Amino acid sequence: MGGFGAGALITAPVATRLIQAVGVLPTFAYLGVAYFIITIIAGLFMPKPAGRLPAARWTPSAKEAAQRATHDYVLGEALKRRQWWALWLILFLNTSAAFL
Repeated sequence: MGGFGAGALITAPVATRLIQAVGVLPTFAYLGVAYFIITIIAGLFMPKPAGRLPAARWTPSAKEAAQRATHDYVLGEALKRRQWWALWLILFLNTSAAFL
C-alpha cells in the first residue's frame, strides 16, 4: 500500500502542474511515456532467475501435481462459474476504490 501512496504523493502535484501547463490529454501522454521509461529502466536492474526454469524433461512432484487444476477453462465455461464473478467483483472494487 505504501507504493500506491508514494506514487500518488509524487504524481498528483506533477500531474496538476502538467494539466495546467499543457492540458489533460497531453498530460496522460507525458505520464505514460515517463512510466514506460521508468519501468524499462527498473527492469534492467532485476536479476535473471538463475535455476528457476524447469529442466527439459521436468516432472512435477506429487505435491505440485496435487495442486494443479484438474480442468483448464475456456472463457465461456469460466463465465458460468461463481468464482469468476467473485474475482471480477473484487478487481472492479479495487480499481474503482478511488472513485468511491
